Amino acid sequence: MKLNAILCVWNEEDIIHATVRHALAQGCDAVYLIDNASTDRTVQQALRAGAIFHATFSTEVFDEAQKTVYINKCATGINQTLPGERNWWLYIDADEFPDFGNGLTIRRNLELLPDDVRAVGGIEWQHLPTHEPYYLPGFHPADFAPLAEKPREEIFKYNLLRHDRDQPPIYAMS
Repeated sequence: MKLNAILCVWNEEDIIHATVRHALAQGCDAVYLIDNASTDRTVQQALRAGAIFHATFSTEVFDEAQKTVYINKCATGINQTLPGERNWWLYIDADEFPDFGNGLTIRRNLELLPDDVRAVGGIEWQHLPTHEPYYLPGFHPADFAPLAEKPREEIFKYNLLRHDRDQPPIYAMS
């Protein structure tokens, strides 16, 4: 089983290093980067952290739907070049640090799932800064915001999708 992360970023140089390192620590074999024409050092910071640059594109304004279409297209294309019949994909934003909350890595949790599970979702929690500095580049944000609250309205997304060669792909939604 391969586990890959894919991120679509735009001017995220302050957080991207921590995001890439977190994905790798969770068991990702590779972290693929799609850049929306960042004008800062986002790409350089991601590469320094271990990401693989995959593509760049440019939009006039941020468009979540267009980003989602592009990231699905890239993940499907990369998946066709990878060995193996099954590959898990972790779709994350630059400010997301997913885990299962049970002390096991994402990879280990996926290994424990029944064979027929092809998508895993989760609820996003809002971390609250407790002390200054509120964040320093290169650190995990939870180092500065250990308290978290569940939002009033649950933000639920399926950010782990399995691509099987013998099945139609499952796509992320915006």
